[in-house]
Amino acid sequence: MIVKNRPGRLLTNPKRVVAWEWMDENFQREFEERIKALGDQFPDRASDPESVCLKTVQMVDHGFIRERGGTHVRVPHRHPNAEEIFYIIKGNGTFQVGDEKQKVKAGDIVYIPPNMVHLLTNDGDEILEFIDWAVPVGETLKKLLKN
Repeated sequence: MIVKNRPGRLLTNPKRVVAWEWMDENFQREFEERIKALGDQFPDRASDPESVCLKTVQMVDHGFIRERGGTHVRVPHRHPNAEEIFYIIKGNGTFQVGDEKQKVKAGDIVYIPPNMVHLLTNDGDEILEFIDWAVPVGETLKKLLKN
């Protein structure tokens, strides 16, 4: 697999099994409308048939939060059927995971359990750069591995 050297989706599993639940009903509607409008325009790449890792990883994103107070998505959200891992490459921020808020900096790794509300915010004057991975869990993972 070729990894892009710019921000954006690095890998999306074509089976798209990770669910998003937004904590804002208006944003939920907007998000669903945008996804519907995009249809098959997602940059999907099939994984190597022999690779178990790429069969189970739902997505890998390389993201930037450019401004102080900016967030990785507009509102807090959760993935009821997936866990996520964030690696902070550059910058400083605050990561809300559930009711807890924790300061993060370059080199930190943050684990988001399934169904946990989360949001990453840039607290610094420089760009906050990160990579995040989402992996299905439970029955969703079992179904994905069967295919």
